[in-house]
Amino acid sequence: MHGHPFSGPTQLWWGKGARATRPRNIFFDLGPSGVPPPSDMFRAGGLIDEAGNVVDRARLHRLMATIERRTSSVPEPRDNRNLPSGYTYLLQFIAHDMVDSVPFFGISGHTIVPDARNARAVPLMLETLYGSGPDEVPHAYSVTQHQEESGLIPRIRLRTGLRAPPTSSHDPSPEKDPYCPFRDIARNTAQKTADGQADVSSRLTEVMLADARNDAHALISQLTILFQLLHNHVISLIENAIAPFEETLRLPTRELAYREFQCARMVVVLIYRNIIEKDVLARILDKRVHQRYVLEKKPLLDHGGGLPQEFSFGAFRFAHAIVRESYRLNSFSPVGVTEEALRRSALQAHFGELPIKPNWFVDWAHFFENSKGIEPNFSKRISPRYPAALSITPTEFPEKVEGVDAGGLMHRDLLSAAFAGVLSVRALIRIAQEKGIEVIDDFAAWETRLRGWLSSVGQLFNPNDVSRIAKDPPLPFFVLFEAARIGRSDEADGGQRLGPLGSVILAETILGSMAGHPLGVQGDTLKERIKVCGEVLFNTQTGSLASPASGALPSAVCAALNEIDEIEGMTALLDYMERANAFAQN
Repeated sequence: MHGHPFSGPTQLWWGKGARATRPRNIFFDLGPSGVPPPSDMFRAGGLIDEAGNVVDRARLHRLMATIERRTSSVPEPRDNRNLPSGYTYLLQFIAHDMVDSVPFFGISGHTIVPDARNARAVPLMLETLYGSGPDEVPHAYSVTQHQEESGLIPRIRLRTGLRAPPTSSHDPSPEKDPYCPFRDIARNTAQKTADGQADVSSRLTEVMLADARNDAHALISQLTILFQLLHNHVISLIENAIAPFEETLRLPTRELAYREFQCARMVVVLIYRNIIEKDVLARILDKRVHQRYVLEKKPLLDHGGGLPQEFSFGAFRFAHAIVRESYRLNSFSPVGVTEEALRRSALQAHFGELPIKPNWFVDWAHFFENSKGIEPNFSKRISPRYPAALSITPTEFPEKVEGVDAGGLMHRDLLSAAFAGVLSVRALIRIAQEKGIEVIDDFAAWETRLRGWLSSVGQLFNPNDVSRIAKDPPLPFFVLFEAARIGRSDEADGGQRLGPLGSVILAETILGSMAGHPLGVQGDTLKERIKVCGEVLFNTQTGSLASPASGALPSAVCAALNEIDEIEGMTALLDYMERANAFAQN
């Protein structure tokens, strides 16, 4: 979910001696003084030693494969009516905005050790959408009349594919699919072959995005278009407000364009963060944890900076378990299997299956709550079970141990956590309780529940393995087990939200990322914060830029931006974009 397919954090380094860099653990500050004691680390019941080295690789792989086989016998979870399926892919988009694992190499002793680093220096700033801006990733931005006149003028609109009208009565239509952008992301051909000859192929292998992972499959690319269109709509609001003043402004066209772009980006990020805090977290966090962190805004407990391993390789992997086996994409599409919806776009490009056909255009009314009376696809309740559609072939599994690996995504997630160096569940619960989080059950109670669950299916586990897992469960598995409330009296209500421990890890990391990288825009409401963007970025009353129009310009921009609703969730965003005709803009 988080790294590139070829360079995930664990694909270059899977237990090959010492890591080039030491990862950060939650609740422990960076630096030598913040290194957790070896007794607090996940050891897979002794299969990983105190130095972090795997004692028996085949046995560790076999243990994780057995856990996956046990979870495959879990009945398919019920629909989670608290969480429409659009949030499944919004969470993936958020993951791309927090983690971008890229390879690098370090030296340990006399050995060059492959490793990975997170290229997201500033999380939750929509770098996954904007990249480093139009000067650094111009292919992700549209060419406009300004660029035709002067290459010095920056591109300020995000590039999208052209809006495609229905071609038959069996295609989705604007009347029946109100929240559908009716387009694919922008794509191009390679144009040249390796030997420099013209490429006559029509295969659209080149993705015109700042983050190519947002074309991993059709659902994430269609969600990316949603945010691209929101940005372009905000640009239009600003440009229309500025148009009457352009002749009297003493502002160079280049600088004016930068101000327009930065203002639009700030507005979109403000909306995006508001949705994360007031909609996404409200749906996925345990209610008591949400009360503490979001509603009461109590101080965060983790001050290490950067993303902890327990988030990237543990709690946030829960989103894999909520994927549906099938979806309805729009008013005319049949209910399709997830395997097709999540087919890698890179493969489709080489097979000549892109751009996507109209029957794959997503109407987001089928994925989020809406005012149109359309019941959305709902995600599955959180449980220790991955859908069959997320299974992968053994050839795609890195560092496979022959005859041991299960070949599924859950197995890969479990092994990733084992090799990443995460804190043990026992230590995480103890530390959280010591810091005043009282809503987490003691680990002793969970150990008993784990033993009962692991032993309930025939002879799948030997007694030693049951003991290993019950005493030291892998974090991604435990987060799912906790959310499902397995073994508790309220198990029937489980899976609608994360459990307390998983919720604390997510709340600390996501809210910590936003608090650690504030936008510097003050205001009690979204509309007040948006107004500040217009006032600050278009205040040109001083210095050589002053002109008779300068005083009125910020007011005009703020008045235009005031048309944006107080958007606190995805339903409100979709309703606003439809009313503003943003889906139809190019």
